[in-house]
Amino acid sequence: METITWISIKEIIRNNRDNFKSINKWKIRENSIKTVEKVLSCWSDLWYMTVKCNCCWKEKHIHFTCKSRFCNSCSKPASDKWLTKLISRRPQWLHYNHFVFTMPQSLSQFFKRHRKALKLLPKVSSNAVQYFFRDKVQMQTMNC
Repeated sequence: METITWISIKEIIRNNRDNFKSINKWKIRENSIKTVEKVLSCWSDLWYMTVKCNCCWKEKHIHFTCKSRFCNSCSKPASDKWLTKLISRRPQWLHYNHFVFTMPQSLSQFFKRHRKALKLLPKVSSNAVQYFFRDKVQMQTMNC
């Protein structure tokens, strides 16, 4: 069995950005370069605020985040905040279901070898949602 080592997006960008820039220098927009630099400097010593305690005079650095949707540490809280705001705006009578489809690690090796089989996943997900609602409607009609 092969060993999988996890690497962060920041490490991938840091290790490959110079080579990528040199190959694709005419295709990259200035805004994309700024976004990459912003993501790399997230939680770093470049962006912080110093706060002092009035009693003991200890200093604490509060690091700022980049708030980019490409950053692992910033995009998740932003997505959660957006979802919470969206749910709070919905009418109370509207029922909400949230589906997240993930693939087991054991299947990822199969899909690496058989890339064309990936196009089946949206269809299977759609069938699962339809089955869920069909089953839910049947249960409600049986309870009436």
